[in-house]
Amino acid sequence: MSRLVIDTNGAATQIAEAGDGDPALVFLHYWGGSSRTWQDVINQLGGKPRSIALDQRGWGDSVARDGRYDLSAMADDAEAVARTLGLVRYVLVGHSMGGKVAQIIAARRPDGLVGLVLVARAADADAGLRSAACCHA
Repeated sequence: MSRLVIDTNGAATQIAEAGDGDPALVFLHYWGGSSRTWQDVINQLGGKPRSIALDQRGWGDSVARDGRYDLSAMADDAEAVARTLGLVRYVLVGHSMGGKVAQIIAARRPDGLVGLVLVARAADADAGLRSAACCHA
């Protein structure tokens, strides 16, 4: 797996890349994770398809030079990575926090995004409060 740093909208984003094939899989890790989170999965894919795993800003070896660590900034970074790498067709694979980032990107409807895989997407911060409010009148 090769590693490189891509300059994205205010961050130096470290990525790990392996394989080839279309559509590419772009892996987004959970809160506290890094691109290494996905290494075993990418290894199991055996080089097909192209796999790109990001260290999202503030995690792993990525640095937010603009001081932003919000989900929208992480989405901006992932989109910039896809553009910089020239991904024509790609699928976002997001785990927990990465699932939220993937959904933000999907809502923007970028060119080339052909699918989402959401793994245990993190709940909204107030979801438990809404559930409790509905059930305990």
